[in-house]
Amino acid sequence: MSVLTNRFATICARVCVTIALLLSLPALNSPSAALAEPRPGASAPPRSEKVLVIASHSNYPPYEYYNTLKGVFEGFNVDILDAMAKQMGVKIEYRQMSKIEGLAALHDGLVDGVLGVAYSIERDDMFDFTSPICTIADAIFVRGDRRDISSIVDLEGRTVAVVAGDFIGEVLQRGKRVHIVTNDTYESALKMLERGDVTAFAGSQLTGQYLANKLRFSDIKIAGSPIHQVGYCIAVQEGNQGLVSEFEKALSAIKQDGEYDRIFETWFGKGWAQTSLLRRFLFWVVGVVISAAGFAGWLVNRRLRQKVEVSAKELAESRTRFQRKADEYLSLFEGANDAIFIIDPADGHFLDVNRKAEELTGYSRVELLRMRMRDIHHPRDAARVDKRLAQTVADGSGSFDDAPLLKKDGSIALVDISSSLIEYSGRKVCQSFLRDVTERRILERQLVQTEKLASIGTFTAGLAHEIRNPLNSVNLQLLLLERRIRDGSRSSETESQQLINIVREELSRLDNLVTEFLFFAKPLNLDFHPNNLHRILDDVFALFHARMMQNGVSVEREYMENLPLLSLDKEKMKQALINIVQNSIEAMPDGGKLKVSTSAKQKKVILNISDTGSGIPEKDLDKVFEVFYSNKEKGTGLGLPIALHIIEMHGGTIELRSKEGVGATCIISLGIGPAKYQPQKTERLSSV
Repeated sequence: MSVLTNRFATICARVCVTIALLLSLPALNSPSAALAEPRPGASAPPRSEKVLVIASHSNYPPYEYYNTLKGVFEGFNVDILDAMAKQMGVKIEYRQMSKIEGLAALHDGLVDGVLGVAYSIERDDMFDFTSPICTIADAIFVRGDRRDISSIVDLEGRTVAVVAGDFIGEVLQRGKRVHIVTNDTYESALKMLERGDVTAFAGSQLTGQYLANKLRFSDIKIAGSPIHQVGYCIAVQEGNQGLVSEFEKALSAIKQDGEYDRIFETWFGKGWAQTSLLRRFLFWVVGVVISAAGFAGWLVNRRLRQKVEVSAKELAESRTRFQRKADEYLSLFEGANDAIFIIDPADGHFLDVNRKAEELTGYSRVELLRMRMRDIHHPRDAARVDKRLAQTVADGSGSFDDAPLLKKDGSIALVDISSSLIEYSGRKVCQSFLRDVTERRILERQLVQTEKLASIGTFTAGLAHEIRNPLNSVNLQLLLLERRIRDGSRSSETESQQLINIVREELSRLDNLVTEFLFFAKPLNLDFHPNNLHRILDDVFALFHARMMQNGVSVEREYMENLPLLSLDKEKMKQALINIVQNSIEAMPDGGKLKVSTSAKQKKVILNISDTGSGIPEKDLDKVFEVFYSNKEKGTGLGLPIALHIIEMHGGTIELRSKEGVGATCIISLGIGPAKYQPQKTERLSSV
């Protein structure tokens, strides 16, 4: 390595000496170097003099442009190249081309170079470049009424005009979500900005200012500081290091003799140029160093160049992999089945949307990027939308179901929203997925209606059966009573009284059935108040005291001390517990024990009611809460369904466990805290 370093230093020293001699001896320059350079329309150069064909932009003032009145190319870059051509002893023949056209022509060998090309790693793979002949700062141009754009980050999600071939266009496309509108000229791009067709224009600061003043666009201003500075070089064909070396020597020479400063002052004023001896010396030193580096790079051994090529290849492969990942992300983003909105949490503005969002709302992407989240909801829901966004920011995520969305055509869609905070261009933003569930909700309502009709049919059939049995019994007893009356015998009075009692019992049974049926048929409105569950249980046991004494059933209470008060409808809860306790007592016709216990766990009160009856067969456990299901001779099959409904309306649950021959246990769970149920005017039959 030390040998290679010494060799490199020796080469650099020799090159520096050689260049110094060349720069100090003007007589060594070609005698034809002082000849004027022909422009289009001028006579052809002599055949003996070397001609370089250079592609130049026709409309990029003040750097390079075609003066139609004079029929020649002008500009700072043109004058610099002309001065370099004199030093090189060559003639320049300019060809009018855009940067893109010029690079294509250079690749095909139709021109020797392209003037004023920004250096980049991508372009370095295809061309060689001189040192920069000038440094150009790009800037963001906006209308005077804009206050929300001050840097390149603020351009994301917006529509920006650029000029074809400008390097800033490539910069904006690298991993940034900017909608780019390409123009052929600076004038057309500035006119788009003036009309308001685009949010901003990105391009050369000096060129943009020059043409804005020329077009009298006083309302156009520069936003923030220059966003990008790049050196503009002369591009030549890949491998043409000889021409690069000649250009480097000529550029160093005009900087040394002051010609570069003179041209700079001509185009940009004296305030821009520093013509001190120190600056001249620095230019000379820089020129010598650049030239030495050029020669050294040209002469470096093949092994080092191979290493550079391998590194460049690896870098290109890495860049390709990164681009592939970016393309995959973009494909997933645009191809998602859900509408995706990227939202600024500060004000709710959309920063980006995918194609599904356009389909869902009916708005185009350009329209949506000018809108906020509340703009796609009904005005009355604006406060609710802002609250959802604030909740997502506070919690980091949020889900909202059946949110009404206002489409462009005025129709309403129901959407499920899932939001979360993500990193986007170096800051936290809200990403929301919206799924249209309108058709699903319609189908669900239709399904509920179908089930409701089916339930009504089942309920009606069961009710008709239950009513028919006592009616048949009543009819039969009345016929028998009629015969007793015809006989007129006193001995039949006792039998007649028995028949009348049977009729009364059947009518009472029928009345109870109708009462329970009305419970299902009318809306269930609950009146919640803080209640002590133990007192309600004691009231229920008091009602059954005589019957339990008659059947030999004892009660064992295990009440939790200081049980929290529950928000209950006392009468409805008492009805549910009466139905459950009655079933337990009827399950112990020969006596037994009824055990009741309460406890609290995880903000819930647990009530257990156990009996020592015969139990419920396992095959019937899933049926006991079905309407009209009963294995008792005179059971209506409505007691437990009513109890289940009341418990559920209190936000609780009920579970039945049983072991045949041992007994059954009913486990009721009720939440501690405010009641969650709100009475609604819906048909009770819908829950059957």
